[in-house]
Amino acid sequence: MQPRSSAIRRTALLIILIELILLAFFAFQAIRFGTANDRSEAEAREELLQNSAEQLHTVLNAAIRMAENLASDDRMNQLAYHSYLSEYDRSRIILGLITNLKNMQGMYPVVDNIQILFPKEEMVLDNNSGYNNQRPYESPSEEELHLSPFMYYEDGVLKLRIQYPLITAYSNSVPDYACEFHFSSEILDSYLPSTSGAANTGCCLLLQDPDGTWFPLDTNEDNGLPSLADLPEQIKVDRTRCNVHYARIGEQPLAIAFWQPVRSLSRSMTAMLISLVSIVLLTGLLLVFLLYRANKDIAVPIRRLLSAFDQVRAGDLSTRIRHNKNDEFSLIYESFNNMSARTQQLIEDIKEQHVLLQNAELAQLQAQIDPHFLYNSFNMIKYMAEGEEYEQISETVSNLAEYYRFINKETRQAIPLQAEVRHMETYLYIQQLRFEGRIQLDDGQLPQQAAGFMVPKLILQPLVENCYKHGLKNKLQDGLIQIRYLIEGDRLTLSIADNGGEMTEEKLEEARRHMYDTDNQSISHALSNTRRRLELAFGDPDMIALSINKDQGLTVALRFDLTKTAEG
Repeated sequence: MQPRSSAIRRTALLIILIELILLAFFAFQAIRFGTANDRSEAEAREELLQNSAEQLHTVLNAAIRMAENLASDDRMNQLAYHSYLSEYDRSRIILGLITNLKNMQGMYPVVDNIQILFPKEEMVLDNNSGYNNQRPYESPSEEELHLSPFMYYEDGVLKLRIQYPLITAYSNSVPDYACEFHFSSEILDSYLPSTSGAANTGCCLLLQDPDGTWFPLDTNEDNGLPSLADLPEQIKVDRTRCNVHYARIGEQPLAIAFWQPVRSLSRSMTAMLISLVSIVLLTGLLLVFLLYRANKDIAVPIRRLLSAFDQVRAGDLSTRIRHNKNDEFSLIYESFNNMSARTQQLIEDIKEQHVLLQNAELAQLQAQIDPHFLYNSFNMIKYMAEGEEYEQISETVSNLAEYYRFINKETRQAIPLQAEVRHMETYLYIQQLRFEGRIQLDDGQLPQQAAGFMVPKLILQPLVENCYKHGLKNKLQDGLIQIRYLIEGDRLTLSIADNGGEMTEEKLEEARRHMYDTDNQSISHALSNTRRRLELAFGDPDMIALSINKDQGLTVALRFDLTKTAEG
C-alpha cells in the first residue's frame, strides 16, 4: 500500500499545482476583461428588462382580453337575470362555466385563480373550489392598493376585476356580476430578471396608484425598497445608494425595477471569485475522491447496495443501481435491479387486477338490476294514467328517469355518499308507490358532515332492495324499512333494517357465511357483492355487520371511517 499512497500524494500535488496555475490565469483574465464585461452587462440588463416588460405586457393583455371575453359570456347573463331557470339548466350552466374557468386557467398559468361573482345571489364560481362557495359581494377595501378601476392589489395578490355593467367600476356601485382574475405572484416574479442573490440588489414589479405613487409589489417583504413619487435613477436601499433601471409594462400601471449598489463588485470580479472558489473546491473533491477510492474499494459498493435496499424497504421500488459493467460488483447490482424491477412489476400487476376486479364487479352489479322493477314501474304508471293522476305520473317518471340516469350515466367508481343516498331514496320513492299500503318507510337524515364522503357506487340500493324482495316478501301488512345514520367522532354507522319477523340465528349465520363468498345466494348476494366492493375500496373486509333486531328482522350496518378515502 505504501507505493500506492505515495502515488496518490504525487498526483494530489500535481493537481494542486495545475489548479494554482489556473487560478492565476482566471485572475488575470478577470482583471483584463472586467471593464468591457461591465459595459456589456449593463447593455444586456437593459435589453433583459425590456424583454421582461414585453413578455409581462403580452401575458397581462392576454388575461385582460380573456376576462373581457368571459364577462361577455351569455351564460352569465342567464344566471344573473333569468331567475326562472330550472335547477337542471342552472346546474348545467354553472358546471359549464366552471369547466371554462379551468380551461382558461390551464391556458394561462400566470392566472392563479378565476372567480365569477354574482352579488345578488351572494354566489361565487371559483376555479379552485367550484360553485359551493357563497359569500357577500365586497367592493375593494381601503387597505387595498387601487391601480385603476379594474386592477387592484390585495393581500399580496394582483387582481383584475371586470364588472358588468361597466359603469359600476367607476361609480363604486354593486354590479350584476363580475369576473375576477388573480395573478400568481410567483409566476409574475418568474418573468423578472435574476439578481443572483447579491446584497442590496433586487428586482421587483412596481404598482402605480391613481395619484402617481409607485409601490413595490412585494410590500410585505423586507427588501428595503421604498415607495416612489416618480422613477429616480438612484435610491437608497437600507442606507446604501443604488442605481435603478426601469421598464414600463405597456399602458398598464406597472413597471419593472432593477437596483444594485453603486459601488458593488463587478460581475466579472464576482465571476472570477466564483471560478476561484469552484476550482479550489474541485481540487479538494478530487483529492478526497482519490483517497476514498484507494481505501474504500469495498465499502462504497456495499454502502450503495445497503442504501438501495433501504429505499426499497421504504417503498421506493423504482430504485435502480447504476454501475459500470466492468465493476466487480456488477453481478450483485444486476441481481438487485432485476429483483426490484420484478417486484415493482408484480405490485403493478396486482393493482391492475384490483382495478379490473372492481370494474367487473360493478358491471356485474349493474347488469343484475331486476328488470321486473322496470316492468312494475311501467304498470304503476299505467294505473296512474287510468286514474288520471297526472301530477303523480310526472313525479314518478322524473324519479324513474333519475334512477336509470344514475345507473347508466354515472361513470365514476367512487361518488359522494350524498349522491349514493339520493339514488337510494329515488329507488325507495318508486317502490313505496307500489307497496304503500303494505310497507312503511322510516328514513333518517344523512348528517352534513358525511355528505361529501366518497364511497363506491351502488352499495345502498341493493341492500334496501333485499328488504323488499326477501326481508318483507311474506309481510302482508305493517311492513317497515328503517334507515338510520349515526356519527361518533370520525365514525359513521349507516343501518338498514326491516321487521320481516322471520330471521333466526341459523339464517343469520348462513347469511354471514355467504356474505364472504361469491355464491349467487338470494339474500346474501347483495351483501357479498357490497362487502367485497367496500373491501376493495377501503381495504377493510369487515365493514358490514349483520344482526337480528327486536322485530325478528335483519339489520345491516355499514361502518365507515370518515378519515379514509375510497380507492378508484
